[in-house]
Amino acid sequence: MIVLAAVYMDPSDPGRKQFGQGQTFFVLPAWHELNAVAGLVRRGMRVADAYVKAGLADIPPPEGMLACMARAMRIVSSLTHGYLMNYALSRECVDCWELWMDGPPGEWYVREDRITLPIGVVIPSANYERRIIAHMAEGVPLMRAYEYAGQADILPEAWMVDCMEVSIRAGASMSEAATRCSHEGPVTVTPTPTVTPTPTVTPANGPGNGPDDGDWEKEKTESTLLVVGAAVGAALLVGLLMRGK
Repeated sequence: MIVLAAVYMDPSDPGRKQFGQGQTFFVLPAWHELNAVAGLVRRGMRVADAYVKAGLADIPPPEGMLACMARAMRIVSSLTHGYLMNYALSRECVDCWELWMDGPPGEWYVREDRITLPIGVVIPSANYERRIIAHMAEGVPLMRAYEYAGQADILPEAWMVDCMEVSIRAGASMSEAATRCSHEGPVTVTPTPTVTPTPTVTPANGPGNGPDDGDWEKEKTESTLLVVGAAVGAALLVGLLMRGK
């Protein structure tokens, strides 16, 4: 019997086993399940995607373990008889769990051989750059990949991390990505000016406003005719009176 994290691991037991508890735990798939995942990984699939493909989406491993498990599945796959009748791969995955629980490395060599670029940005050594790239290959964002590799103390500014991630995923090295992003600079978003519409004031009455414009013009014409008619009638009346005298 092997005791790990207060959980017994029986080399002769091919079933599932759980390590940890609460929100931090790892369910080790059964031998045949893990063998199916490893087969998909060996054909180029990411571990998380292989879990889904193998019907294990309900027990995904912690994100920080993905790169380690991918490496173990590819290395241990050299065993000629596979994993179905032994627990070699299970043992490798449990080792990944232990490394994950220990946290990011803090040894002196984590900070050795770092590279200070002419632009002033510090990038990890080549060895830890490979670790970061391995995490990213499993779908881990660049910022957390830095943390998992113990390089969080040299994280560039957030805008540069976002820019570098795009370049690295496109195949650039960290040095190339950082230099390119430094030359491009942060993306500045110019806010679109807000145009306040001028309110239109419509008089309650008067010409040229509303559906009754025609009626108003008609009334105006009729009033003018009445005035003219009254004036003409008054003139005729005066003329008649003068003629009578």
